[in-house]
Amino acid sequence: MVLEHLVCKNRRVPELPDVTVYVERIAERVTGHRLEQLRLKSPFVLRTAVPPIADAEGKIVTGVRRVGKRIVLALEGERYIVCAPNDRGQVSMAYPA
Repeated sequence: MVLEHLVCKNRRVPELPDVTVYVERIAERVTGHRLEQLRLKSPFVLRTAVPPIADAEGKIVTGVRRVGKRIVLALEGERYIVCAPNDRGQVSMAYPA
């Protein structure tokens, strides 16, 4: 079976377009807002204890960007929250009402 018709020549498909869409939508909803609470479903997802994760609470989200397959929330005071979508590409966030 020859599948030549499925080959796209000279066309670039964006890498991880789902992550790009996540970043765009999250940025629209949280940039400029205060991070009221940060809750982890499991302590095993935390990669650092310094500074404490509680330091992020109360900070203003100044931007959202993508670094590879990770989503980065920039906070005031040069703090960052980096998260990666799970295996199914899901990110769970609760937005302000």
